[in-house]
Amino acid sequence: MVAGSYFASMVATGFGRIIRGRVFDRVAHFSVHQVEEFSTAALITRTTNDTTQVQQVLLMLLSMAIGGVTLSLYQQMPIKIDRLNLVLDEGLSGVPVIRAFDRGADQSRRFATANEAVTKQRHPRQPPGRAAASNSRT
Repeated sequence: MVAGSYFASMVATGFGRIIRGRVFDRVAHFSVHQVEEFSTAALITRTTNDTTQVQQVLLMLLSMAIGGVTLSLYQQMPIKIDRLNLVLDEGLSGVPVIRAFDRGADQSRRFATANEAVTKQRHPRQPPGRAAASNSRT
């Protein structure tokens, strides 16, 4: 969540810098008549305060969007953990049946698939197969 807020603030700050630069360039190219039409205080307000308000709105929107994505990921996690627990429970309670029908490889694949889903949810950039390999050693 902290990283999401950091990136949202970086985007909003960069956007504010771009807008202030464009406002400044626009005002720098005003004609004499246009400069007389606006007061210096009004031009400074447009360059600073108004741009800062737009920047704050963007920051709020980005923070809400990132928070929504994070919340949806957290809501999916219990479902994936339940699936992993179900596969593990079936494997442990059905060990004699699995051995009798030589289904150990199928059960291992089912567990690896469920385990991979949980791992990808928690660590989306981890290479595939790494979680199953590291868990099989313990």
